[in-house]
Order: sequence, then structure tokens, then C-alpha cells
Amino acid sequence: MYERESVKFTGTLVRGKLNQKAVLQVWRDGSWRGTGDYDSTNRRGKFVISHVMDYEPGAHRFRVMGKRSRLYDVPQVVTNKVRIAVKDKPGSQSLPWRPNEWFTVEDWQFAFNPTVTDAWPIVRSQSEYADPPPPGWSYVTVALGFVRTGPGSGRAWIENDLAFVGGDGVVYSGGQDLNGDYVYCSLDNDWSDAPELYTGARSSGTECLPVPTAAIAGGAWRLSGGYDDEDQWITLN
Repeated sequence: MYERESVKFTGTLVRGKLNQKAVLQVWRDGSWRGTGDYDSTNRRGKFVISHVMDYEPGAHRFRVMGKRSRLYDVPQVVTNKVRIAVKDKPGSQSLPWRPNEWFTVEDWQFAFNPTVTDAWPIVRSQSEYADPPPPGWSYVTVALGFVRTGPGSGRAWIENDLAFVGGDGVVYSGGQDLNGDYVYCSLDNDWSDAPELYTGARSSGTECLPVPTAAIAGGAWRLSGGYDDEDQWITLN
């Protein structure tokens, strides 16, 4: 299973007993701990417990504990232990998307080109008035394509936030205020200039950010959608 996927635990605690509370537990730090998920058995003693696998990748052990019923003098019953393996999910920080792979973020699909980690020659070719990056910094740019898959219309850059997460763990987004000097990178066809799109329409654009040169190695792009949507990570090359 992938992290954040939902799984159902079903079974029978005590046949013929009603409203016995079945509690899901996980083995953590040397003891069984409650997950907060439970169900009350039906007349045949059956339960169905839904649980979101919000655990790090690896194997995890679960069991269901049946507690004493208020209606019947039923001793506690424990089910057989179940081992579930959680895998890295494609697009996660540990298993990011690669360039030219399409992926979905809520009402959009995206695909990134390989990243240009020294975009100053591109910036200079498009504007003779552009300033070079300060010492120790580089302009980093990526081209991306996107398709509107959700209902109605929208703008990709408004509904999604794109940032560069450096190898130093710092999030770089927009311009940078360096000792009172505002440093920014601007390219033609910026994705914020892309048109409003209806379902099925597609467009493309670029993002360009100033990033410390030493932070480029080990960095990745992070695309964030809506409040409940998971961040999507994309490698540079």
C-alpha cells in the first residue's frame, strides 16, 4: 500500500454478539497503541474498520481488540496480527516524479521538462537589461506543461503553488531580498501569464527562481495543490 491510502480491516470478534466495540491497534515503540479507529460489531459479531495508512514506508503490525460489551459479559478478544507494508508513493519526496512524466494534482495534470540550473544565459538573451545573479547564486528555470482536467475553468498558477526546495532544505519561491537588494528572475512565457483554461484545454509556461548555487545539488521542485491535496515532488533531471 501507499502512504495515506485507506485500508479496511474486517472480521468477526464474537459470533452472535451485538455492539461489541472493536478497536484497531498498531505496534509502535514496543507496545500496542490505539489508532483511534473503531467499529461496533453487528448481530453476527462482524466489524469493519477504515484506517488511513499515515505511516512511514516499511512493515507495520496491526490487530483488533474487542472490548467488553455493555449488553453481554464478553471477555476481551484479540484478532490475529496483520502485517501491512507501506510503500513510497510516486510523487512523494522520497520517490519524486521525473521530467516528462505526467501526474495529477486535483483539477490539473502536469509534466515538467528537465531543469536548467544555470539559466543566466537564457535570461540575458531575453533581456539586455536583466541583472546577473549575485555571487553565490544562480537562476534556476524549468518549463512545464499543464492540462485542465477539472470542471469549469481555472488558472494553473493560481490554483497551484510551485517552489524549489534546495538541497539545504530551504524553500525558495519568488524573488529574494538580499541585503536590501531584491533579486528576481523573469523569463518569457512565464506560467503566470498562461491563459485561463477550461476542461481539456492545455498550455505551458516556465518558472525561474534565484537559488543559492550550493543548494541546487539535491534540490527538487515541489508543486502544491489544494488544502487537502498532497505535495508533488519532481526531480531536476
